[in-house]
Amino acid sequence: MGYIRVVTVTIALSSIVCWGQAKKELHDISPRTSPVRVSGVISVADDSSKSIRSYQVEGRFHNVSDKNVALIVVHLASDQATGPSLRLTYGEDYFFRDLLESARSDIFSSNVVKLRITTSDPNKNNEVEKSIAPTTSAVIFVQFADGTTWGDPEAATTAFVERKQTEQELGRLERVLTNDGEQALANELSSENGQVFPCIRSLLDRCKGGSPSCVADGLRSVLETTRQRESVMESASTRAIERITKQ
Repeated sequence: MGYIRVVTVTIALSSIVCWGQAKKELHDISPRTSPVRVSGVISVADDSSKSIRSYQVEGRFHNVSDKNVALIVVHLASDQATGPSLRLTYGEDYFFRDLLESARSDIFSSNVVKLRITTSDPNKNNEVEKSIAPTTSAVIFVQFADGTTWGDPEAATTAFVERKQTEQELGRLERVLTNDGEQALANELSSENGQVFPCIRSLLDRCKGGSPSCVADGLRSVLETTRQRESVMESASTRAIERITKQ
């Protein structure tokens, strides 16, 4: 998750759909001031047997600014003539991994969003919609690697909460490694249930079937990256406060 800044991007889709599903290109109409552009496709599929419509967006973020990006938050919306409309806020956090560098692109993929199809005419409940309304994408927040932001900070609340929770979990895992060793860390991660934060999931995927030292080295690397990012962003915040107080 997983943010702070406002921009408007629109994704326009053509209207002809295959039986039960469609995949259409996104058309980015972000304002000229947007530091990030979006391209890709939106997939829409109807399961008539369950009256369920599924949405998924797969695309690329293009950093068109002169700064490295640490966080992007985008809002997707589509008002359908029939069936459920899409309202999705998607965040991509680069804080714990490689930044999205200036003039570079990165792929992203949203989770599949499943919504129930309802209609006032019960005879149409199982019909597959033959057209897709234009889907709007708005880049609503961007945080740069130096700590500066663009957009609406409130839009990034969820992303910053998840980032804080991730940092706390990394700190807990570091204590396990320090106090109990590499094997204890590997055992702890292998026994975790429920949600695993993206950077930890990525670490586990890289070390799947590997030795405990792989997990330990991966954790150390993530912790080092995290502390470097925090240091840079704290320095930027301090400089900003100093400039304000001197005015």
